[in-house]
Amino acid sequence: MGPRSAVLPYVEGIASSSISNVIAIVDSDYEGLRFSKLSIPNVIYSFGYSFENDLFTFKQAVKLLSQLSSGAGLSKYRNIVNRLNLASDELSKLTVLDFVAQFNDQYFLLKNGNTCKLDIKNSALGVICKKSIAAAKADLIARGVVIRSRPGKYLRDRILDSPKYRWVYGHLWRATFTKCVADELRKKSSSSINPDAITHLAIDNVRATKGQVFTRRQIVEYQALMSSVC
Repeated sequence: MGPRSAVLPYVEGIASSSISNVIAIVDSDYEGLRFSKLSIPNVIYSFGYSFENDLFTFKQAVKLLSQLSSGAGLSKYRNIVNRLNLASDELSKLTVLDFVAQFNDQYFLLKNGNTCKLDIKNSALGVICKKSIAAAKADLIARGVVIRSRPGKYLRDRILDSPKYRWVYGHLWRATFTKCVADELRKKSSSSINPDAITHLAIDNVRATKGQVFTRRQIVEYQALMSSVC
């Protein structure tokens, strides 16, 4: 495991049989969207853009809130799911724009910092600040990007398919998820928790629940990948 750039040489080595007795675990990024993933024994891809997308599911959010607050009621869980639904809807649409820009060798969502220069407000008006979205679009124009192509309907539908956060940049989804969970906890119980603590607890939950915080689609895909491990 490690940065994608560090793991890919091992993937290539496994594919060419020059490396053996190794399992490579790598983020998918946009593989599976721009082209089909290669089926290589002992190579495990993330279900979403990265393993951060796989870790921070709606089921995980409910589990975290039930652990961090006492006497959590159904309304508390419903609200966090609603907020994350809204966030994933907003971010998936921005991901489509980013994918369009990449067809033109540019990026709409710049990978600067954890939030790609977007302001995660999590307010009544939306999770992602509309002004920061407008600023990102203005920056794209200022860079002189000319959009000459766009993804077809099939590709757009896949990006916007459930779960909508699947193809969002992993670090951006982590920042959004942890912000929403921390805000919900603060509102309901006046407690605070930082993103790293949420992340560590989420990882512990994967082990403790034997993966039950994953979605059914994730579990099915991981089972298929694990069957190829020699």
